[in-house]
Amino acid sequence: MTSSEGLNKALGVLDARVQALETMLAREMKIKDELRSRQVAILDQENALAATLQENAAIDPTSFRFLELRLRKLSNDQRRLQPVLAKSAMQRHSVQAALKTLMRQRLGLALQIEKQNAQDPVFQTEEERAHVVFEMQKRR
Repeated sequence: MTSSEGLNKALGVLDARVQALETMLAREMKIKDELRSRQVAILDQENALAATLQENAAIDPTSFRFLELRLRKLSNDQRRLQPVLAKSAMQRHSVQAALKTLMRQRLGLALQIEKQNAQDPVFQTEEERAHVVFEMQKRR
Protein backbone atom coordinates (compact mmCIF):
# COMPACT_ATOMS: atom_id res chain seq x y z
CA MET A 1 0.00 0.00 0.00
CA THR A 2 1.47 3.32 -1.04
CA SER A 3 1.23 6.38 1.14
CA SER A 4 -1.24 8.02 -1.20
CA GLU A 5 -3.61 5.05 -0.80
CA GLY A 6 -3.81 5.72 2.93
CA LEU A 7 -4.42 9.39 2.28
CA ASN A 8 -7.10 8.50 -0.28
CA LYS A 9 -8.85 6.33 2.33
CA ALA A 10 -8.68 9.23 4.80
CA LEU A 11 -10.12 11.49 2.11
CA GLY A 12 -12.97 9.03 1.64
CA VAL A 13 -13.68 9.11 5.38
CA LEU A 14 -13.69 12.92 5.32
CA ASP A 15 -16.03 12.87 2.33
CA ALA A 16 -18.44 10.64 4.26
CA ARG A 17 -18.29 12.97 7.27
CA VAL A 18 -18.87 16.00 5.06
CA GLN A 19 -21.87 14.30 3.49
CA ALA A 20 -23.28 13.47 6.94
CA LEU A 21 -22.81 17.05 8.11
CA GLU A 22 -24.41 18.41 4.95
CA THR A 23 -27.41 16.19 5.64
CA MET A 24 -27.54 17.47 9.23
CA LEU A 25 -27.29 21.05 7.99
CA ALA A 26 -30.14 20.49 5.54
CA ARG A 27 -32.25 19.08 8.37
CA GLU A 28 -31.40 22.06 10.61
CA MET A 29 -32.32 24.47 7.82
CA LYS A 30 -35.65 22.67 7.37
CA ILE A 31 -36.31 22.93 11.12
CA LYS A 32 -35.42 26.64 10.98
CA ASP A 33 -37.87 27.20 8.15
CA GLU A 34 -40.64 25.31 9.96
CA LEU A 35 -40.07 27.23 13.20
CA ARG A 36 -39.95 30.52 11.35
CA SER A 37 -43.21 29.75 9.55
CA ARG A 38 -44.83 28.88 12.90
CA GLN A 39 -43.59 32.16 14.32
CA VAL A 40 -44.95 34.13 11.36
CA ALA A 41 -48.30 32.32 11.62
CA ILE A 42 -48.55 33.18 15.32
CA LEU A 43 -47.71 36.83 14.62
CA ASP A 44 -50.28 36.99 11.84
CA GLN A 45 -52.92 35.49 14.11
CA GLU A 46 -52.00 37.94 16.88
CA ASN A 47 -52.26 40.91 14.53
CA ALA A 48 -55.58 39.78 13.09
CA LEU A 49 -56.93 39.04 16.55
CA ALA A 50 -55.80 42.41 17.92
CA ALA A 51 -57.70 44.17 15.11
CA THR A 52 -60.91 42.23 15.73
CA LEU A 53 -60.50 42.54 19.48
CA GLN A 54 -60.92 46.31 19.34
CA GLU A 55 -63.97 45.99 17.10
CA ASN A 56 -65.67 43.48 19.42
CA ALA A 57 -64.87 45.27 22.67
CA ALA A 58 -68.06 47.32 22.74
CA ILE A 59 -70.30 44.99 20.77
CA ASP A 60 -70.01 41.67 22.63
CA PRO A 61 -68.19 41.43 25.99
CA THR A 62 -68.27 37.60 25.96
CA SER A 63 -66.51 37.29 22.62
CA PHE A 64 -64.16 40.07 23.72
CA ARG A 65 -63.10 37.96 26.72
CA PHE A 66 -62.66 34.88 24.54
CA LEU A 67 -60.57 36.80 22.00
CA GLU A 68 -58.52 38.33 24.81
CA LEU A 69 -57.73 34.84 26.17
CA ARG A 70 -56.86 33.67 22.67
CA LEU A 71 -54.51 36.62 22.24
CA ARG A 72 -52.85 35.81 25.57
CA LYS A 73 -52.39 32.19 24.49
CA LEU A 74 -50.80 33.29 21.21
CA SER A 75 -48.45 35.58 23.13
CA ASN A 76 -47.47 32.68 25.39
CA ASP A 77 -46.93 30.46 22.35
CA GLN A 78 -44.68 33.13 20.90
CA ARG A 79 -42.65 33.33 24.15
CA ARG A 80 -42.29 29.54 24.30
CA LEU A 81 -41.13 29.47 20.69
CA GLN A 82 -38.24 31.90 21.28
CA PRO A 83 -35.97 29.46 23.19
CA VAL A 84 -36.65 26.77 20.60
CA LEU A 85 -35.64 29.17 17.84
CA ALA A 86 -32.47 30.12 19.74
CA LYS A 87 -31.53 26.48 20.35
CA SER A 88 -32.11 25.66 16.70
CA ALA A 89 -29.90 28.57 15.65
CA MET A 90 -27.10 27.43 17.97
CA GLN A 91 -27.29 23.87 16.62
CA ARG A 92 -27.29 25.14 13.04
CA HIS A 93 -24.24 27.33 13.67
CA SER A 94 -22.48 24.42 15.36
CA VAL A 95 -23.09 22.16 12.37
CA GLN A 96 -21.95 24.92 10.00
CA ALA A 97 -18.72 25.39 11.98
CA ALA A 98 -18.04 21.64 12.01
CA LEU A 99 -18.73 21.46 8.27
CA LYS A 100 -16.40 24.37 7.63
CA THR A 101 -13.64 22.66 9.64
CA LEU A 102 -14.10 19.37 7.80
CA MET A 103 -14.07 21.11 4.44
CA ARG A 104 -10.76 22.74 5.35
CA GLN A 105 -9.33 19.37 6.43
CA ARG A 106 -10.59 17.79 3.23
CA LEU A 107 -9.03 20.52 1.11
CA GLY A 108 -5.71 20.19 2.96
CA LEU A 109 -5.72 16.43 2.51
CA ALA A 110 -6.58 16.71 -1.18
CA LEU A 111 -3.72 19.17 -1.66
CA GLN A 112 -1.36 16.87 0.23
CA ILE A 113 -2.38 13.93 -1.98
CA GLU A 114 -1.86 16.04 -5.09
CA LYS A 115 1.56 17.20 -3.88
CA GLN A 116 2.60 13.67 -2.98
CA ASN A 117 1.45 12.30 -6.33
CA ALA A 118 3.55 14.97 -8.05
CA GLN A 119 6.58 13.92 -5.98
CA ASP A 120 6.08 10.18 -6.40
CA PRO A 121 8.48 8.47 -8.80
CA VAL A 122 7.10 7.68 -12.22
CA PHE A 123 7.95 3.98 -11.85
CA GLN A 124 6.33 1.87 -9.16
CA THR A 125 9.20 -0.60 -8.94
CA GLU A 126 12.91 -0.56 -9.60
CA GLU A 127 12.43 -3.28 -12.23
CA GLU A 128 10.18 -1.02 -14.29
CA ARG A 129 12.74 1.78 -14.15
CA ALA A 130 15.57 -0.56 -15.11
CA HIS A 131 13.55 -1.97 -18.00
CA VAL A 132 12.81 1.52 -19.39
CA VAL A 133 16.48 2.53 -19.03
CA PHE A 134 17.51 -0.66 -20.82
CA GLU A 135 15.04 0.02 -23.67
CA MET A 136 16.28 3.60 -24.00
CA GLN A 137 19.93 2.48 -24.15
CA LYS A 138 19.09 -0.22 -26.66
CA ARG A 139 17.55 2.35 -29.04
CA ARG A 140 20.62 4.61 -29.03
